[in-house]
Amino acid sequence: MKEPGLLVIENLDNHISKLTINRPSSLNALNTAVLHELAEILSHLTIKNESPKTRTKVLIITGAGEKSFIAGADIKEFETMKESSLQEYLVLAARVMSSISNFPAPTIAMVNGYCLGGGLELALSCDFIFAKESASFGFPEVELGLIPGFGGTQRVLSRMSISEAKKLIFGGHKIKAPEASELGLIDFLTKDELLFEETLKYANKLAEKAPLSLQASKRALQEHHITNFERGLPSEHREFAKVFFTDDSIEGRKAFIENRKPFFKGE
Repeated sequence: MKEPGLLVIENLDNHISKLTINRPSSLNALNTAVLHELAEILSHLTIKNESPKTRTKVLIITGAGEKSFIAGADIKEFETMKESSLQEYLVLAARVMSSISNFPAPTIAMVNGYCLGGGLELALSCDFIFAKESASFGFPEVELGLIPGFGGTQRVLSRMSISEAKKLIFGGHKIKAPEASELGLIDFLTKDELLFEETLKYANKLAEKAPLSLQASKRALQEHHITNFERGLPSEHREFAKVFFTDDSIEGRKAFIENRKPFFKGE
C-alpha cells in the first residue's frame, strides 16, 4: 500500500523550491517508494528549468518534523530483497543521488536532525549542507554489516580527508553538527531555531545571481570530480552487494530491527 504524501514540494519566493521527505514516523527513511518519487520530481523540475518562467533557481531539500533529516535507508525493506531487486535498488538510488548532484540549479540540504547513512549520502549529493547545532551525522552501516551504498564512500572524500572519512565510516558512530562543521562535512552551522531562516537567506542570495552563470559554474566544477567518481561508484556497489547477503549483514539488520546489539562472526 502506497504511503500518502511521501514528498512535499513548495514553491517559495524568488523561484526557490523546497522539497521535503515526508515520512516523520519512520524518521524520513529512504525506501523504494520515496526514491522513485524523488527520481520523478527531480526529472520534472529539471525539465521545467529549461524555461525562465518555471525555473527553480535554488532547491532546498529537508525532512519532515524536527527529529530527522533522513535517518538512512529503510532497513526493514532490505529483508525482502533478493539479489536482482538489490541491484535495481542500488541503480535507482545512484540515479537519484546523481540527479541531485547534477541538478542545474544550486541545491541545499537543510539538515534538521538525524542525517545518517543514506541520508548523509543524499546531503553529500547537494551543493551545500546547512545544519542546526543539535543535528547528528554518521555512517552507521558497519553496525549492520554493510557499507555506504548510495555513493557515500566517494562523495565524502570531496569534503574531508581519507583519514577522517575512515574514522567516520569504520567507526559507525554519530557526530554532532559542530564537530561535522570542524571536519568540513557541512558548510553552515546554525542555532536550531534559525535553521530555516538562515538557509532561506542564503538561498535568496544565490537566487539573485545570474542563473545561467550558476548553472555553467556548477557543470564546470562537477567535471573535476566526475572521472574518479564514475570509477569508484561501481566498486562501492560491488562491495555493498558482496556483504549484503553475508551472515554478518543478516545478523546486523536483524539486530537493528530487534533493537539489540549484533553478534558478528566474520562470515
